[in-house]
Amino acid sequence: MIYSLNTIISDVKEQGLLIMADTIILDVPTSGSSISYGCNNSYLLYDNKLNLNSSRTTPEESSQSAGYLSLYDGNSNLKFISSSSGSLDFDFEFSTAQKINSMSCAGANLFDAGVVWEFYTFDIDNATYIKQHDGSGKNNNSPIFGIFETVTTSKIRFRFITTTPIMIGELGCGLALRFPVPPSIGWQPARWNSNNQINIGRTEANTTASSTVIERGAPESVKFDNLEASWMDSNFIDVLEFQGLPVWFVGDSRYNPNDCIFGNWSASNSSYESAYRTSLSLKFNGAK
Repeated sequence: MIYSLNTIISDVKEQGLLIMADTIILDVPTSGSSISYGCNNSYLLYDNKLNLNSSRTTPEESSQSAGYLSLYDGNSNLKFISSSSGSLDFDFEFSTAQKINSMSCAGANLFDAGVVWEFYTFDIDNATYIKQHDGSGKNNNSPIFGIFETVTTSKIRFRFITTTPIMIGELGCGLALRFPVPPSIGWQPARWNSNNQINIGRTEANTTASSTVIERGAPESVKFDNLEASWMDSNFIDVLEFQGLPVWFVGDSRYNPNDCIFGNWSASNSSYESAYRTSLSLKFNGAK
């Protein structure tokens, strides 16, 4: 937001404004801002609660399917493949209610199958499913990462409406970590980058022929500056136990909610940069 000088004088203390270059006034987001406002819209889903499910109901599988365990085994190369199309529900129930704020998917043929997705949580008080996230038009191999207000639920439902059988590499749900500050300068979104391995085709006469992509993938590097040391102690120490396991990450769930990445990750070794603050660098390699 941009404020006039008169507004600055009257509101600077009340609104918590930051003056830059004596002219531009920017809102400073506070901890606990709602999902729809503020700049701190980066989320990391690292602990997949589907591993805690006590029962599940999935669509009928094709003979090529890797089974329902492949839906949350951390290996997106093993795929659940349905035997039919239409409205397909994947229902999971937990023995004890779980707090979650996100549901996610790493699909393989979302575009080819014309997938429309709807993610639901079960409202215990009203005994009904509540839609938390939906969408369509995802490219093949692109992940889905739906963020919503935290709820406590004992059941969740992933619904996929398809025109052909669907292939799914991984499903996820859990309490995604929300970073208290936005990404710093130097953030490299996966949507701008590629680490595809290309086989350059040439003819016998050394002229260019058609090329092929041997491997597809994308890197994403992001840094968070001015993190309070107390936040790191309270929120990030447990995350380090999940290094090497696949995660979902979105750098800006407000303005670019569809630009997320699913893949393996690593983190820098953080150190104090002032008496109470530090920074954190993360790198992801996977599908965008």
